[in-house]
Amino acid sequence: MNSIWKGYRVLVVPLEQNEQNIVSKLAKLGIIDIVTESNSQIANINPITPSQTAVNKWNKDRLSWFQNKSQNCRYFFLAETPFLEAKIKKALSGLNFTWNLEHADSIALLPVIMCSFFLLVCVFVSKQRIFFLSFAVPFTLYSFFCNTISGYATSVFSILFLFIMIRIFEPENKGLSMHQRIARIQKNWIFLLSAPVIVVIASTGGLHSFLLFLVILTLSVSVIILTFSLKEQINLISESGRIHPVFRPVMINPDMVKKTAIIKKELYILLTSCVLFSVGLLFFRAENPKNQIIDQQELYIPSPSGYTKTPGFTMKSWIELSQIRTTTSLPDLGTYTGIRWNLDTAPWKRIQETVRDPLPGEVIGNSQFIADKNGVISGKMNTMFTFDTMFIKKILSSGTTPLETMLIRQGRFMTVEVARQER
Repeated sequence: MNSIWKGYRVLVVPLEQNEQNIVSKLAKLGIIDIVTESNSQIANINPITPSQTAVNKWNKDRLSWFQNKSQNCRYFFLAETPFLEAKIKKALSGLNFTWNLEHADSIALLPVIMCSFFLLVCVFVSKQRIFFLSFAVPFTLYSFFCNTISGYATSVFSILFLFIMIRIFEPENKGLSMHQRIARIQKNWIFLLSAPVIVVIASTGGLHSFLLFLVILTLSVSVIILTFSLKEQINLISESGRIHPVFRPVMINPDMVKKTAIIKKELYILLTSCVLFSVGLLFFRAENPKNQIIDQQELYIPSPSGYTKTPGFTMKSWIELSQIRTTTSLPDLGTYTGIRWNLDTAPWKRIQETVRDPLPGEVIGNSQFIADKNGVISGKMNTMFTFDTMFIKKILSSGTTPLETMLIRQGRFMTVEVARQER
């Protein structure tokens, strides 16, 4: 499962836990690159106008990044480092509260390897290896892209289901008519009941995992259709120069037609799938102990909700950001550039002027009066600040808080909202 924030993982603890206590315990294990409420506060560093009442409001708005009172959660954004999860487990062990660490970008390779091994075993036993591979390889990929218990279980049972179904439809490489195939399905109808079970297992992983399952299923069917069509074309080409068509045996023994699909080899495959599934289940269980998960049905985390089409940090992308921002959006990089604009330009504005977001291309300057040699005084506008791409890049390249540093690493402007995450 991909991380919400590129290069960072979100640690969630109960709201009542003291921030400094958590930070100090993490620091003892070398976890120091952390985005927290205290180190992401806006500070007015302009010595000309040291008092800015708007700073309090800006910081209050930013609290939503780190506190969620309705969910009783406090958020820490930790830079991804090697063995981060193991360090956190050690740092927070023994504390009398539960916590949640967002999944990493990395995946659990052992279940994928076991799923691939199961695929190879089925290929070795199968009599229709090309068709089986065409069907089953996409489901092995599913265990990689949906690296969860439900994804792993769906992959193993799908491969097993396909193996048995191919055994029913094309046994021993002997041709069957459609009537014979129907007869074999009637004899082995019990195996068809596993299809809806697989769909249910896939749906337990959440909407995204289920949609990915549908994509994999579509890919599998498409590949087998292409494989079948290609085989037919190859047969037509190879037989085009023959006087007589190639002889292909047809199964006519009624006992063989209705023979059950489970024989000795298939029994071994069933046992193998059960063993692999059990080992994979234990692996995922060991990686995600229950006592480390916050006891609630839904977990809400500040997450990207909309991206600008234009990459980078330019005036064009800043305008796009202002157009997709909603009333429920959290303060973002665009908000930060507006804050810095107001702080930097405050000495050159009237005190009575209301603090507001800057306008694209807005210019702040002062008048400079010069007397020539004849004593004639003339005024000249001296530009101090221009809200453009250069200003945005200058602000984002110096003096940012850890929160802005994290947002800059995402590579473009984006809106942020507190959103429900799949568990």
